[in-house]
Amino acid sequence: MPRPDSVVKEILASISAGLVVGVTATFLQASFAALIFAGQLSEYLSQGTGILLLGALIMGITVTLTSSYAGSIAMPQDSTSAIMAVVAAAIVSSMAMSTPSQTFATVVAAMIFSTMCTGLFLTILGKFNLGRLVRYMPFPVVGGFLAGTGWLLSTGGISVMADGLPGLELLDNHMLVRWVPGFLFAVMLLLLTRWYSHFLIMPLMLAAGIAVFYVFYFFINGDIQSAQANDWLLGPFPKGGLAYIPTMSALQHADWTVVFSNIVNLATIAIIAPISLLLNTSGLEISSRSDIEPNRELNTVGVANIAAGLAGSPVGYHFLSLSTLGPRLGVTSRMTGLVSIAVIASVLLFSADLLAIFPKMIAGASLLFLGLAFLTEWLYDAWFKLSRVDYLLVWLILITIIMFGMLPGVIVGTLISALVFIYSYATTNAIRHTLSRKNFQSYVMRPPAHENILQQQGSSLAIFKLQGFLFFGTAHKLTEQVKQKLQSNSQKDSRNNSRNNIQFLLLDFRLVTGIDSSASLSFLRLKQVTDKANVVLIFTNVSTADQHQLRDGILDSDSEPRTLLFNDLDQGVAWAEEQLISFAENTTDEINAAEQTDSFTEYFENALTQSNSTAPSGKLPMDRMLTFMEKIQVPAGAVFLKEGDPVERIYFIEAGRIVIYTEHPDGHKQQLRVQQKGTVIGEIGIYSGQRATATAAAEVPATLYALSKSNFHLMEIQDPELAIATHRLIANVMGRKLTQANYAIVALQK
Repeated sequence: MPRPDSVVKEILASISAGLVVGVTATFLQASFAALIFAGQLSEYLSQGTGILLLGALIMGITVTLTSSYAGSIAMPQDSTSAIMAVVAAAIVSSMAMSTPSQTFATVVAAMIFSTMCTGLFLTILGKFNLGRLVRYMPFPVVGGFLAGTGWLLSTGGISVMADGLPGLELLDNHMLVRWVPGFLFAVMLLLLTRWYSHFLIMPLMLAAGIAVFYVFYFFINGDIQSAQANDWLLGPFPKGGLAYIPTMSALQHADWTVVFSNIVNLATIAIIAPISLLLNTSGLEISSRSDIEPNRELNTVGVANIAAGLAGSPVGYHFLSLSTLGPRLGVTSRMTGLVSIAVIASVLLFSADLLAIFPKMIAGASLLFLGLAFLTEWLYDAWFKLSRVDYLLVWLILITIIMFGMLPGVIVGTLISALVFIYSYATTNAIRHTLSRKNFQSYVMRPPAHENILQQQGSSLAIFKLQGFLFFGTAHKLTEQVKQKLQSNSQKDSRNNSRNNIQFLLLDFRLVTGIDSSASLSFLRLKQVTDKANVVLIFTNVSTADQHQLRDGILDSDSEPRTLLFNDLDQGVAWAEEQLISFAENTTDEINAAEQTDSFTEYFENALTQSNSTAPSGKLPMDRMLTFMEKIQVPAGAVFLKEGDPVERIYFIEAGRIVIYTEHPDGHKQQLRVQQKGTVIGEIGIYSGQRATATAAAEVPATLYALSKSNFHLMEIQDPELAIATHRLIANVMGRKLTQANYAIVALQK
């Protein structure tokens, strides 16, 4: 149970954080309202401020009570408000001949339409668990958009301070006084927040800025009334509260044709909102060290925007800097959000006079500070973090936004990012590993004579392990690499007069994520290349979907197929090994003679005959073997070693095929390897004392020699020569396994 003093401390910290958040949010919403309802709409600033504060109240209540993170603070945002300000200016320009009330109603209608549609879109994304997909937006595009947002906020902030006067008029002496001090204040605030990360910097600077403004203004001009008369303040506002809810009669005066003519910018808000939301929640996860469920946040913010949209609010979501305030104070409580909501509600309902004395210079400087923060992060800091291509793309998007608008900038950036990605991916090697039978063997453990053949002829099987998504760029590069491989091998063969040229080309698709239709054309060209070179083309681990792409003209069978398909890499390699062994046996008599050494009786006879010492009791080699070993016949399908059992015997395979497999809990049997005559089973268990790691069963009737652990020890005492020969045999088998494994490791590291 928590101590009472710690509970009191947490409550006080939550209240303190909530007060700071509430006051800061109130002034920010007033600044956003001044940004949207500027110029000819300034007479409706009080209603606009009320709309944004009400939106902040609705979003704050919804998100605070339902978010997966207790400290979440949500409200109308700077980026969406900046785009909404562009829409509002376009509406004012389009409705120059309309009454101010109709223009205002149209702007409010645009905000209602935008926010409710965006809220519905966010809810759909969350409902179908698509939150993580939005994060695939290219990072430079997000950076370019945020830089563009910074530009809009910066120009909007200057516009608020200068009463919307554009261009060279800003350089008039009487206008310089209105915006240059605010510009310097914004720069100072930016530098302080970059040097120090304390949460009180911004609210204290806002308070200091307001105080300095009034000290200078009173010293020069007099009182608040003259400041209001000279348009230095946001007010006057109506006495009492600022609450304003658009009525149906007001919306009926809206020109919906003008609203829909701005659909491009309104759609930009719907596209950017989920991206910005998920970026903010990701940053919140890192700063608070908490797990936040993105799809739940999409649902929560979606519902909040639908509700706030009914009140006319712009789009909003988590405000990152204010949401991290609680953790910085050591608390993560919903009380922080509830206290900030109470502050906003009190201003909205009872304290309009508090905002009426808020200087436009400070409001504009707050917007300018946010804009400069975005621009500094993405035009200065990004230089040290991004690649030069990505950095130039950020600039390109920013310039496009300045010249043509938000959505064109995002579209241009996305298209260029896609082209850069395609180019970069096309230059990526589709071949993960290049192997041959010399350094990669199948699951079949073969007799020493056959293994010697495969080592001599190993370069005849080339193995390419492919990776990634194969499209026209990567598939074309793969075809060219195969052509170069075949040509270089052919030249080497002609110089060395060797039979070891490539006869089989195996392409393994286990790491391939997909193939597009254009890549299948490249594989058709690849088949033509291999057919011309008289090389058998083998495909392994090809998914059903990818088989469909490769079917026509590539995997179609004919009377003498030169293109084969196997379920996995081991099957494909094993088939090629059989072909190489068959070819060697049919063309060389020496191979057949050497194959006799794969008989264990022959091996022991040769080993013991070469010894100069006398055999115990004058026994022949075969008799000496059977003194300690038991010759057993294993019928097809019979299990003679079960997974998990103690290993009591070493089994020498004299004839037949033994399948080694492991059985999963669901009953599925996974084949690990196949061992043929001349190989050994159980030697590791005897030497190390481990239990059997897999089950051994005869695939066909097999002949084995079994040497028990006790007889092995007895052999070492009674017949040391036979024991030495046995140890050498096992060491040779294990050495071949280790050598092959080392070859594979070295090849896979290249």
